[in-house]
Amino acid sequence: MKNLDFLAVGDIVTDAFIELEDAWIETDNPEKSKELCMRFGDKIPYKALQVAKDLEDESIFVTVLNMSTIKPLDKKAIIELAKENSAIVTVEEHQIAGGMGSAVAEVLAENNPVPIEYVGVRDLFGQSGTPDELIEHYGMGTKHIKEAVQKVLKRKNLG
Repeated sequence: MKNLDFLAVGDIVTDAFIELEDAWIETDNPEKSKELCMRFGDKIPYKALQVAKDLEDESIFVTVLNMSTIKPLDKKAIIELAKENSAIVTVEEHQIAGGMGSAVAEVLAENNPVPIEYVGVRDLFGQSGTPDELIEHYGMGTKHIKEAVQKVLKRKNLG
């Protein structure tokens, strides 16, 4: 069994919420153990939760942590998840550089380094299109999230 957590940003409603200061964990089954964390924003929460459900079929169980801001950043929640799970995927609907993924990486580099993968815009200029077209264009769709999960789990299992 593989485990995964998602560190998340955005407004979503799920079955279970476990409060951790300013951030909260979203999961359909809080009893299952986890080992990786992914974070996401806006239209992305639905896609990340979709991926989490799909990955259960592969015995990869996901917890989703929702973080609504970079400032203040819930460092305690990030560190706790990294200690419990030892790998993180961040997913955000904007530039990765200087975003939530960078903030998470800074916290973990100082407190509990773990493998991290990032899903988001990779230093590109904006385009016009529907939200779904742009999500796919910038590599933030469910396929890309799943690829990041597989990549970080391989790195985690090497260590």
